[in-house]
Amino acid sequence: MSTKTIGLVWPPLLLFGCIGSTNTSTPQDTNALPTPSEELKDSATAEDTGTDGDTDTEAPLDTSSSYTFSDAESLLYVQVFKDPDTLLAAFAHDHVIRATQWSGNLAYDIENPSACELSFSLPVGALIPDEDQMRSLVGYDGSLSSSDREAIKGHMLDAKQLNGSKFSKIEFSSNKCSGPKGANSGTLNVEGKLKILGVPVNVKIPVDFSIKNKQFYAKGRFEISMWDFGMEPYSAYSGGVRNEEGLFFSFDMAGAAN
Repeated sequence: MSTKTIGLVWPPLLLFGCIGSTNTSTPQDTNALPTPSEELKDSATAEDTGTDGDTDTEAPLDTSSSYTFSDAESLLYVQVFKDPDTLLAAFAHDHVIRATQWSGNLAYDIENPSACELSFSLPVGALIPDEDQMRSLVGYDGSLSSSDREAIKGHMLDAKQLNGSKFSKIEFSSNKCSGPKGANSGTLNVEGKLKILGVPVNVKIPVDFSIKNKQFYAKGRFEISMWDFGMEPYSAYSGGVRNEEGLFFSFDMAGAAN
């Protein structure tokens, strides 16, 4: 099976399709969403402009080796896009789906990045489509009604899509890593198997990371095809509405040292 290169984004879930009106309400405040990369940026800015100590001194290496991730401090989402060339495309939506109730673990030694081990597990029943805050975050106009969002989730968990009644989890487990030795930050390339519908597919995920204050910050995005998992893109109305095949994953995470 070929290795897929990913760039973490997860396309708006028309994968699970919906036709309906879009409310043109004021964009929602996204401050309630966990965005660790912004916190890290603010922290770095504060240090750069501070007056205590020598700001040119390099931070000491963090020797922590085990980190735990969860949705309380991190953001993981997928986007699925509508096919713009279908007859009813103007009445359909792009979607963004946030993963909740998930957990992840990372073993990482800055002196031996190739030995890293990363695993994640998320329940498909806890995927939440098209929250106002998430739509604002990814730049989608307007909001969807609660009934539309319920319909989208129903399509998403249907037997022809994620088949939530049979396959309750999406899982990832790494088998190879490469990155800068002896560094607090850089790009870590993680290879492993992403399992959806019980089908493991090889993926390669570039992770921009920074280790600071006993936290492992990670941000990235990648794309993979539904077809790789044997999943046919959602379609309805005799093909008048259809999703494109891409699944775009995005993550912005902070894991606490154990």
